[in-house]
Amino acid sequence: MIKSKKATFIYGLSYLVMMDDDAEFIARLISFGLSEKEAQAYLHLLKYGPKTPSPLAKSLKTYREDVHRTLTSLIEKGMVRPSLDSPTIYAAVDLDAALAAAVKKQESELHEMEARKQELQELSERQRFRPSDEVKTFKIIKSVKELVGMATPMAAACEKEVILVSPEEVIAIASLFGILGEVKNIIERGASFRMLTDVSYSAIEFIKEATALGEEVRHLDGYQGVYFAVLDRKISLHGINLDIKHMSLTQPIAMLYTDNPTYAEYLTATFEMLWQQAVPAAQRIEELQKQGPPQVS
Repeated sequence: MIKSKKATFIYGLSYLVMMDDDAEFIARLISFGLSEKEAQAYLHLLKYGPKTPSPLAKSLKTYREDVHRTLTSLIEKGMVRPSLDSPTIYAAVDLDAALAAAVKKQESELHEMEARKQELQELSERQRFRPSDEVKTFKIIKSVKELVGMATPMAAACEKEVILVSPEEVIAIASLFGILGEVKNIIERGASFRMLTDVSYSAIEFIKEATALGEEVRHLDGYQGVYFAVLDRKISLHGINLDIKHMSLTQPIAMLYTDNPTYAEYLTATFEMLWQQAVPAAQRIEELQKQGPPQVS
């Protein structure tokens, strides 16, 4: 009887460790650009082998149609491979190969952006544009690709201060697409960089990366307000729709860009009010690590 209880305890402990590992693996996949459903489906196929949609839907406790949509998206990402049999059997692509393909795709998109940037600079020089200090610009940014393309030169031109109220998805974008490199340069030039976000367990590594550069990061619990960035109290980026489901350069978003200083003053005043209500990110991370990763249902 004692032996049976001991075996049950060891099995239960092993199961909890396995659940923690699964939750961490899924969190890493989400930070890499997968949705939660995609991460769960990919991990299941990776652990338990190829399956048809019906048993996979049963294992994931969801609908067959939902699984079909998820598998189609994973195929497009190069992370799942369908068979030619009928019914179709879906298998997880080797993790290293899948992630390498995803990185290669993002690198290709970044190279394309650099080429377009060079073309625009050359056209601008030929046209001899003369921007006026009197006319203020208002522009809508419509994709992650456009945001990355604008954020890098904006950061490079910053001299004194950056303030940022951001969802964790935008922080992940900054890490994945090299914007944090420019942030490091800003701080090394002596400028300040302060950021507010609602720190979750899946974003811990990104927050640690930001603070390691010298950013001041604070946590505002359950924040659901406006997201924005202000550079040198002149340039503003104001989030209109930042419902980011995939860490892809083609992900649609909507952000207002403006160099209107009056608008920058309004956002700066809002930031200072929120900053006073927030707590240091290190304090929040310590709490999350004590709680452990969220359980996957």
